[in-house]
Amino acid sequence: MKRILAPFCLGILAYAQPNCALTSVRCVGSGQEYATIQSAANDAAPGDTVYVLDGTYAGFNLSPGHVSGTPAGPITFQAQSPATIINSPGDSLGDGIVVNLVDYVVIRGFTISGMTRAGVNIVESVGSVVQNTSITNSGSWGILTGFAYQVQILNNTITGVAVQHGIYVSNSNRSFDGPIVRGNMVSGAAENGIQFNGDCGTPDHTGGSDGVISGAIIEGNTVFGNGQHGLQLIDTSNSIVRNNLFYGNGNTTIQTGTQAGCNFGSNNDDIVNNTIDGGINFAGLRIVQPAMGDVIWNNLIISNDHRYCVDDVTGQQCPSDGTDGSYFSGNFSVSVASA
Repeated sequence: MKRILAPFCLGILAYAQPNCALTSVRCVGSGQEYATIQSAANDAAPGDTVYVLDGTYAGFNLSPGHVSGTPAGPITFQAQSPATIINSPGDSLGDGIVVNLVDYVVIRGFTISGMTRAGVNIVESVGSVVQNTSITNSGSWGILTGFAYQVQILNNTITGVAVQHGIYVSNSNRSFDGPIVRGNMVSGAAENGIQFNGDCGTPDHTGGSDGVISGAIIEGNTVFGNGQHGLQLIDTSNSIVRNNLFYGNGNTTIQTGTQAGCNFGSNNDDIVNNTIDGGINFAGLRIVQPAMGDVIWNNLIISNDHRYCVDDVTGQQCPSDGTDGSYFSGNFSVSVASA
C-alpha cells in the first residue's frame, strides 16, 4: 500500500499596505472611502482588495447574488494588523464574517471577538481562505464551514468556544472536497478542537449531500486544552492527518467514526508523524468502525494506560495485520505512569 503525500509547508505571509488610490483597492476606516467593511464588501469585485485599517468594526456578509472572486482574482479582505478588530456580528445569526454561495474569498489578519455563533462562517463556497486571523470567545464555533470545497484554514489562532468546536469542517455534495486545515492553534473549545463531519443528513441548497468529506489535509496544527477530542473525523475519507501536536484535551485525542444514520465511516486515511498525548485514562487514537484502509504510522503517542491506538470493536490495541481495517505499523509509542 503506497500513498503519495503532498509536500508539507507552513508559512505566514507579510503584506504591505496597498495604495488606497487604486481602483482595485477599497480602503475602510476613519477618513477612508468606506466607513464600514460591509459597504466595501457590497462594492467589491473579482481581484479587489478590501483593506481595513486598524479600529473596531462590525462584521460583514457576502450573500447569495454577490459576485464571486476567481482563482486568479479572489476578493481579498485584508486587515492592517491584529488591531483591526471585529467585535459585533455581520449577520442576524451572530456570525462575525459570512461567505454564503460566493467563491474565492480571502479573509486575512483580523481579530474577531465575542461572536454569539461563529467567528467565520463559510457556506457553499469554492476556494475561499481564512488566514492569520485570531478568533476568541465565540458562542458555538470559531470557524465553521459547510459544503466549502478547497477551503483553506491557515495559521489562525482560536481560543474559547462556549458550546462546540474550534474549527468545524462539515458537509459535502462532491466526490472531492479538498479542505486544508494547516498551522492553526486551537484551544479552549467546549467540545472538539477540530471536527470534520460529512453529515449525510444535511443537504445543500440543491437538496443534495454525499455525506463524506474527502481529500482533506490536516497538518501542522497545535490543539490543546479542549473539552473533548483534539480531532474527530466523522465520515472523512482519503485524507491525511500529519505533523500535528495534540495535548491536554479532555477525551481520546484523535477519534474516527461515522454519524448515526450515515454509516460511511472514515476510510483510507493516513494518520502519520503526529505527537499525541492521550492524557489520563484516554486513548491516543480510537478507530471507530466502519473503517477500512486507514494507515497509522510513525506517531509518538503518550498514554498513561498503554492505550495507544484502540480498535473500538474489541477495545484492544489496533492490530498490525489490518484485521480491523487499520495498518498500525512503525508506530513509536511511550507510556507514562499515572500521577
